[in-house]
Amino acid sequence: MPVPATSGTHGRRVQPCSRIGVGVGIAFGTGAGFAIGVRTGAWAGLDFWAGFDLCAGFGLCAGFGICAGFGLCAGFGICAGIGKAFYIPWQFADIKTGIEVVVGGRLENPEPGREYPKSAMRVFINAAAAVAGGGVTYLQHLISSLPPLSPKDFFIFAVPEGFVPACSLTGSPAGSTAIPATASAVGSAADTNIKAALELPASCGNVRIFPVSESGKGLIDRFVWENTTMLDLCEREAVDLLFCPANIVPMRNPKIPLVVMLQNIAPFYPRVRRMLAHFEGKAAAMRQLLLEFLSVTAVRKSDLVLFLSEASRGVVERREGHLRAEVIPHGRSIQFHPANKLPDEAPHGPFFLFVSNLYVYKGLEILVDALALAPELPPVAIIGHPFNSGYFAWIQKKIEEKCLGKRISFHKAVPNSELPGWYSNAIALVFPSWCESFGMTPLEAMACGCPVVALRVGPVPEVCGDAAWYAEAPTGHSLMAAMQKAAEHGNDRHYRLRAVKRAGRFSWEDTMRKHLQAFQGVLAD
Repeated sequence: MPVPATSGTHGRRVQPCSRIGVGVGIAFGTGAGFAIGVRTGAWAGLDFWAGFDLCAGFGLCAGFGICAGFGLCAGFGICAGIGKAFYIPWQFADIKTGIEVVVGGRLENPEPGREYPKSAMRVFINAAAAVAGGGVTYLQHLISSLPPLSPKDFFIFAVPEGFVPACSLTGSPAGSTAIPATASAVGSAADTNIKAALELPASCGNVRIFPVSESGKGLIDRFVWENTTMLDLCEREAVDLLFCPANIVPMRNPKIPLVVMLQNIAPFYPRVRRMLAHFEGKAAAMRQLLLEFLSVTAVRKSDLVLFLSEASRGVVERREGHLRAEVIPHGRSIQFHPANKLPDEAPHGPFFLFVSNLYVYKGLEILVDALALAPELPPVAIIGHPFNSGYFAWIQKKIEEKCLGKRISFHKAVPNSELPGWYSNAIALVFPSWCESFGMTPLEAMACGCPVVALRVGPVPEVCGDAAWYAEAPTGHSLMAAMQKAAEHGNDRHYRLRAVKRAGRFSWEDTMRKHLQAFQGVLAD
């Protein structure tokens, strides 16, 4: 049943217009330096900009309509939502000048021949950072659930370029559907392909999708895009609310209500930064420090902060004080259900399962210590990609030193469609992570009838309840004791049914309904 829209009409309509202006800038220095300049235009009177020139011969052309922020544009660039921008540089020893001409406009219907319905609420969702793990799952459900749930509202998604769901929401492979990579593909082609992959009806007319190439190029490129082109898109599309579900919001004021979701709680754990410095080097620690700064800034700038668990909310509020915040947990994907087929790569006989990309806070060292303390425990199959290579090398060395090579197996690439078979046939999922915002893999495991062994920390007790055996301390001895209980009772029908029942409390429909209510509440203020 659709969620009713709030009273009144939030959508603003912009009359078609065209703009012509000339900007002149002077940059000092052949390597790197600051650039200042002035631009005039019939539409804006006198406007000032300041930017950062990264190298000789390159100019600034990213956002603010003409040139502002910092970015790269050698000779030719695109100012999204404005038109085409030409930057013509001249190099004179240590002084560079240039002329930029911008022609274009902001239109209510930027795609010729395509009409967009009037809507009660227009929401821009910046999901361009969803490139791996739970963020991709969340994005799939945002796109497939929000538009049908509230057909009177309009949703605009920025997604990673090349975003292709690994499987449809029914668990069947999505095929080779791909998002076109060129800028000209933005709009109907991207909409059609993603709708097909997510089994969203093509007739669903209240959703629009923008592939973003900058999403996979690093934090700096993402920062530039979010503070230039993305805000231009928000203005061009006349949106009422900007939702950033990946910790970071624009530093520039978007001039519309702003909602952020903290999906990554690691920036608020100093121990994560210390471990990154130790295993991955100072550069990794500095990137984490930057992410911490940006996450704190997002919390302070946003009109509403969404958390995935009460535990995550507590971590942030202990640092930042009371926030205007809501807790909206993730849902359970219907593709995860008890399955009898044992994957060919799975160990024969009883086994524990660990499913997660391998980061420094996932507690793998605790699991290794637990196995070494109890030779009678069944082997462990680990599914996940090692994102922190230095940490992973240390884990491999520990495994070798403790002679556990035959009791721990690594499986990097397992399609989502095969995961239910792994979960359903494991004694239990072992989840020794000590830094989580939610706990998606425990929820997936329980939905497949697989109990959980976990540390009693963070949000895991909120998710798993009585469907888990808990280690009371983050030590090998404590985890070993919990795994021994699971080895004894993990295959009992009672415990496996209890896991399925617990997972039944979570649904994506309920999650998305709460999203809509949160958005409407912000706009109603």
